Amino acid sequence: FNEVGHADTQSPQLYPSLMATPSSIDPPPPPLKFIVTCFGPFKNQSTNPTLVLGPALSISSSSHPNVDLVCVELPVSKAGVDAAMDEVWSEHVEPHASSPSSRVIILHMGVDGTQRESGVFKLERRGVNQLDFRIPDNEGFQPRKLPIEEGLGQEDWLGSMGGPLEGGDSPSPFLDRCLTKLKEGGWEGRVVASDDAGRFVCNYTLFTTLARARLTSHNNVKAMFLHVPNFSLIEMDEQGKLLGDLAEALVEEIRKCQ
Repeated sequence: FNEVGHADTQSPQLYPSLMATPSSIDPPPPPLKFIVTCFGPFKNQSTNPTLVLGPALSISSSSHPNVDLVCVELPVSKAGVDAAMDEVWSEHVEPHASSPSSRVIILHMGVDGTQRESGVFKLERRGVNQLDFRIPDNEGFQPRKLPIEEGLGQEDWLGSMGGPLEGGDSPSPFLDRCLTKLKEGGWEGRVVASDDAGRFVCNYTLFTTLARARLTSHNNVKAMFLHVPNFSLIEMDEQGKLLGDLAEALVEEIRKCQ
């Protein structure tokens, strides 16, 4: 996979705001690994909006210390996602998630090409166990109405960011709380909850990451998917602000659980 931005001591110029730790009499919070993925170009397109947004993301170290942010590019294909996420897991998730006090957030991003006249941001609350590509992916693969995970029904789903609470009605109460925070912060009408991430590579990426996260021994890996509109509907700077606000809301919410 192509790691397009990794905040560490070897490359402080990428995310300078993450490098400084504020002085405080309180001990720092447990470490949190924040992985954001963006997709590369699809077919003959020259770029992808998420490939611009992802590397530009930063999280304030003064407000949210001890966050290690990394951005990874995923190919727009099932096989490419599988290979890239295998590396993400071995290099970033497993070393961090091995500690019960640590947390890992995986924020996938993709473009919602169905939006034509007005743009909204969609917080995908669930991934569905179905491969049903209406067009081939970048490697020419086009499965139709197949389960992602054998043994489960094609309408079975997994909830984002840890899934539903016992007896709850929502696929992701965690994302519902983040959505409320975003609306209160000025994004009312421009960000919505969605229970349908499609059946293409975006949904496949979300479902497989959620399934993998549930296998971690400490239940400390949480994942979600954000669909963004094209820049022709909402300009790049505005999308970057939303992404930053969402990242901070995710960090705040997950640290309430620590």
